[in-house]
Amino acid sequence: MANKVVAIVGAETLLGREVREVLEASHLNITLRLLNTEEDAEGQIVTRENDELVTMDRLSPESLSGADAVILATNAVKAAGMIKKTQLIDLTASIPATVVAPMVTGPLPIQGPSAIANPSAIAVGLFLKRLPMVPERAVVEVFEPASARGKEGIDELQQQTINLLSFKPLPQKVFDTQASLNLLAAYGEEAPLSLARVEEQVVEHLGKLLGGARLPSLRVLHAPVFHGVMFSAWIEFPQPVSRVELEKSLANELVDLRNPGVELPTNVGVAGQTGLSVSITEDRQQPNAYWFWVGADNLRLVADNVLVALTTLFGRGRVN
Repeated sequence: MANKVVAIVGAETLLGREVREVLEASHLNITLRLLNTEEDAEGQIVTRENDELVTMDRLSPESLSGADAVILATNAVKAAGMIKKTQLIDLTASIPATVVAPMVTGPLPIQGPSAIANPSAIAVGLFLKRLPMVPERAVVEVFEPASARGKEGIDELQQQTINLLSFKPLPQKVFDTQASLNLLAAYGEEAPLSLARVEEQVVEHLGKLLGGARLPSLRVLHAPVFHGVMFSAWIEFPQPVSRVELEKSLANELVDLRNPGVELPTNVGVAGQTGLSVSITEDRQQPNAYWFWVGADNLRLVADNVLVALTTLFGRGRVN
């Protein structure tokens, strides 16, 4: 049986590279076709990554021809217009599509264009799904890293940090404010994407993943770190729940439960890891409430959900 062909549009982006690495390490019976979306790229592009040469083709109708699935790892609306009668999986919420996260909802059949949910929504959804009962009240504060804004966000945070230490003006194309060494509840007014809009998207996607269940009060904040989404959750249950019950309910292959005496989750520690890292602390004022500190690799969450989605579509086998 011939391999299925999966084209990754935006293979040069952070998300594209993460998806490629996860799929290459999987056992899917697919052949990857890497497509570069840079405007000045012509024909075949050869780049060096981790001491290996990587070949990409320029995005075009010809480069998409014959693909069994196309993954949009960049905001490439024009690519969607080139795609004919093939499965489209969007990672950027840039086109109308059904929001999915099979790691949260289970591997459901995929029909029509699909969009992998915002990674913060995936992380919160995975966590809430593992609780032993529906919370009476829940408050979640999400701390987004610069990588949530792609390579441009990482580059700007890095350059801002360098310029701060050398007393130079700060680049502000992505955040329109000082994002380095600074916790933020909002970006500057001229930022291409506001934190308020990100928050709306997280809530919207979380609602779709939880199927109409009551949502927590949720806020998204900027953390001055390069990678890894973290969130603090306060959960009050309708009746007493022991720590043992919580640990038993949360623990599974997608949750690294950090028991007392073990290092708490960190954004550095979750890099490259699948699923969540979770710690539990009793609320000293509310007997039925707990605090949770949760971390996840935001890029890996998206890539792992792509893998589950493609596994549902094509079944297992070898990746070439």
